[in-house]
Amino acid sequence: MSNAFDSIRHDILLQKLHELGISSPSLDWFHSYLNDRYQRVRIHDPVSDLLPLKYGIPQGSILGPVLFTIYVNDLLSVPEHGKSACYVDDSKLYLSFPSSNIHSAIANLNEDFNNICSWCCRNSLLINPDKTKVLFIGVPQPLRRLPTVPVSMLGKEITPVIVAKDLGIYIDQSLTYNDHITKTASNCLHKLIQINRIKHLLGKKTLILLMNCFIFSKLWYCSTVWSNTSRSNIKKLQLVQNFTAHIVLGLRKFDHISQGIRSLNWLPVCDRLYLNDAIMIFKCIHNLAPDYLAEKVTFRSQTNIRNARQSNHLNILRCRLATGQPSFSYRGAKLWNNLSNDLKNVNSVKAFKLKLTKQLLLT
Repeated sequence: MSNAFDSIRHDILLQKLHELGISSPSLDWFHSYLNDRYQRVRIHDPVSDLLPLKYGIPQGSILGPVLFTIYVNDLLSVPEHGKSACYVDDSKLYLSFPSSNIHSAIANLNEDFNNICSWCCRNSLLINPDKTKVLFIGVPQPLRRLPTVPVSMLGKEITPVIVAKDLGIYIDQSLTYNDHITKTASNCLHKLIQINRIKHLLGKKTLILLMNCFIFSKLWYCSTVWSNTSRSNIKKLQLVQNFTAHIVLGLRKFDHISQGIRSLNWLPVCDRLYLNDAIMIFKCIHNLAPDYLAEKVTFRSQTNIRNARQSNHLNILRCRLATGQPSFSYRGAKLWNNLSNDLKNVNSVKAFKLKLTKQLLLT
């Protein structure tokens, strides 16, 4: 969407708040919060007159994203053929189909696009076709055989892409995450080179703080999404972690790094990804994760009453093809089943993380 926060109509927003059951005094408060706001424009010295803001909600505020989410909440029910998901003003539409039915699938997609555009017009929001991307995801061989079928929005044809960025993750057609790993490693190395130039001015504690802020926050971001990537991609990230440890410890280029990483109590990349996956599956089991993830986890005792010996094991979905095995529901269940009973019986996320981290550091 274009200028999404600035396009919200106050009367429609207040009506939607009313339909949610907001009390009259609270509605009056929101009316006061949204109305009687003014702005002016300054270009060099000249300043315009004050003009009232009849649309939009304050950006940068705590209430801004919440109010916008309420405003677009019914957008999720507009598509008739696909499933939709929204994160503030970033909306997605998912449609599953066999490659042989691509023509009917694209017709359904275009119909959903038209319905979404009509909804946006009724709610004074402007769809931006230039920001809209179409990505086909599947097994490489069928993808190569897909015919070219036009996808249009507001009269503009949208050409399918091979990689799309979604909430900081670069998603490719075959879910290899090669582009995401390459861009992440490149971004981290660029920052490490800058930090390396000033490392002599900083203490070890400050360097570790910088690495956590600028490197590891990017390196582990949404790792449960892409941790099933290839070994060559994991190796790229390991090189980034090695360079990070060299800077913090002040080692020379060809010094051995494994013991240095251990001395910092850092897990190697493969172990850290394993830890993050284990924490996520723990949260799913204890209903600390979003419902769409938690509902993918079921215990064997829920489906097989007789097998009491493995009642604390998760049910592993049968995957006819190897392409389904890297999915989180499959690998997460296998990971949990291989954990010791001591870990499975831990009740808090913090204790689970500490205990598993200690085990991984000792291996």
